[in-house]
Amino acid sequence: MELHGQATLTADDVADAQMAMPAVVKAHRFLALILAALALQLLSGPAGLPTLLALSCALAIGLGLYSLRRHLLRTGARKTLAMKQQGELDLRYRFTDAGYETSSSNRTGAVAWESLHGWIEGPNIFALQTSQQAYEVIPKRALAPEAVTALRTILQQRVRPRTEPVTLFARYRWLILWAILILLFFVFRSMFSKP
Repeated sequence: MELHGQATLTADDVADAQMAMPAVVKAHRFLALILAALALQLLSGPAGLPTLLALSCALAIGLGLYSLRRHLLRTGARKTLAMKQQGELDLRYRFTDAGYETSSSNRTGAVAWESLHGWIEGPNIFALQTSQQAYEVIPKRALAPEAVTALRTILQQRVRPRTEPVTLFARYRWLILWAILILLFFVFRSMFSKP
């Protein structure tokens, strides 16, 4: 079995890959929650808005910031891709039973399926996790529709996600972060309340 594809990597591809990554999604949700909580605290101070109106405004601020994430990711991706030469973004892909190869005008790389840490599929991309923090983005438009299905099957069969040992912080991080958020809420409340 051998699949071939070719595409020019775009900022949308990179942003799609980042939006598909669970850690990025969780971080964006948490940041939107923190900003909404801070907005609620500031809006509902002693001389502030009534509680229901302040809550509505804070929720709108949090949702507004969360909805801007795609735009912000795309802007960051454009800046990153602008530093590359055009030939570096024109990628050719080759998928075999042993692994995959990518090549451009100035680089060629081969990766065995077993060395991948995992993979993510988004609506328009596959993101192959080559290390704990790095992904190889493969736009689906680079492949024929039947090749997209074949690649998905290969990834499901050959790539086993690597698991990390669960630490105490990792197990309870959301509880710890919520406790910190509540503590910050009370700190801000005491700072902005009249004595």
